[in-house]
Amino acid sequence: MERTAGLARRSLIVSIFVAALARRGYSSFLASRPETNPNLYAPESSNTFWVSSQGKSSSAKPKGFEKKSLTPPGFESNSGEKKIDSLINTALNSNPELEAIWERTRVKAATYGMSFSRYYPRISFSSQDGYSRFMYNSIVPPGDDRLGSANAQIGLEYSISEFGRRRSEVAAAHAALLSANLDFNRKIEEIIFRVKGSFYALAAAQEMVDAAKVNLEFAETDFLSVSDMMKRGLSTLPDLKFAEERRARAKLDVDDARARRAEAQAALAVAVGVPSDVNLKVGTLGEQEIPKFLGLDAGTFINQALNARPDLAAEVERLKNSEAIAARAEAEFRPTLSFGGYYNETQWWLNLHHPTPLPAMGNAPVQTPYYSEAQPFYSALFTLRWDLFNGFRRHNDLSRAHAMVHSREDILKLHELQIIADVWRAYFVFDAMRQKYEDALKLWDAASESYDAYSKSYKEGLSNIVELMSAQRDFARARYTKILATADFLTASANLDYAVGVSSDAWARLAPAR
Repeated sequence: MERTAGLARRSLIVSIFVAALARRGYSSFLASRPETNPNLYAPESSNTFWVSSQGKSSSAKPKGFEKKSLTPPGFESNSGEKKIDSLINTALNSNPELEAIWERTRVKAATYGMSFSRYYPRISFSSQDGYSRFMYNSIVPPGDDRLGSANAQIGLEYSISEFGRRRSEVAAAHAALLSANLDFNRKIEEIIFRVKGSFYALAAAQEMVDAAKVNLEFAETDFLSVSDMMKRGLSTLPDLKFAEERRARAKLDVDDARARRAEAQAALAVAVGVPSDVNLKVGTLGEQEIPKFLGLDAGTFINQALNARPDLAAEVERLKNSEAIAARAEAEFRPTLSFGGYYNETQWWLNLHHPTPLPAMGNAPVQTPYYSEAQPFYSALFTLRWDLFNGFRRHNDLSRAHAMVHSREDILKLHELQIIADVWRAYFVFDAMRQKYEDALKLWDAASESYDAYSKSYKEGLSNIVELMSAQRDFARARYTKILATADFLTASANLDYAVGVSSDAWARLAPAR
């Protein structure tokens, strides 16, 4: 058994020596290779954009956002209002959907690294060791033979050329990785857009609750005023019923506004990636920066979207993936050339033990010492393999691959058309919401002045209660209109950002020089 252990040690030493030489010569080279460090080719973390830089990934955090604990900070029940930037930061660190997509990019990165494995030689080691003892009974004179053996082998196999197979597989895996990374970038943009839209909706819902409560206070005050005037004979029963009806409607508006606020809070919580029962009180719409119109036409935004949208670039990579798969199917019609070799050493030893005389041995007992022998074997072969016919499988694989390429080409064209439509729609909705916002401000100013005028006139006895309540109703509607117009304008701006794939702070670079 010592001989077996010695042979195994020698084989292991050879393997370690070969591995050490390879590591010494290629350690720096392999450090940045996808087959040894695949995560280098995926986004650095789940809250950073992926940016290609000579085939490597680099961190590109959205401005002002840093990696924090997955436990959302500052969401205690007594914490203050949440700013939109802090909510986006929390979403980029807490949203499980984004985390799941990031992990998919790492899966694709590992697959890309695996695709290089066929460029490397395959080295294997095997060892078969054993011991046998043959006991003889009454068939022959008693005795036994003892046999031990050890067989160790190191093999090497290397594909010299696969005539396009490996190259196509690497290209397909690389395109799949890039498409996954670009989809991840688009998901970050989507998360940011969803947080912005939900934030504006919740801010508007909170202001609608406040406005409904103010209207209810007006209605209560008017009802008490009419009741007092009716007691003094200065008002009629229809006026009192009208004031009572307005008070009931104001209460219904408060209930409806509270329900909408609860819905908006749940939507924002899902977008951020936190439970809906945490504190999500946000600031007012008036605190938000109002977008500026820079005088750009729709064509400028469309061209920018066709160059900046990561989902369109992802579709291009998916087309390249299909083309690489088609090239791989074409390569199956070609042969493969490989080299293989092995070194094998077999060592065995034998001991015969027959104390009873054997007629075959001159009627003398047989007692031999251990006899051992070692014999090496080695081989080196070149192999050319060519499948000439396999039941039309290759033909149909190629036909299927070409059909996938044509399908991807059509999908890419359709995606371009969809992007153009998205930007066109978002641009003119933004322009309409901008005008609506400006008109709502004018309506608010006019309704406010009208209400002040009717209030003074009513106190002086120059207007009746119906005219005052009508002015109050118009004033309340103007307040609602202003809140909704502001929220719609901010949401339209965020939607235009999302449609173009460029944030609003980058629009200035697109604007013409003044």
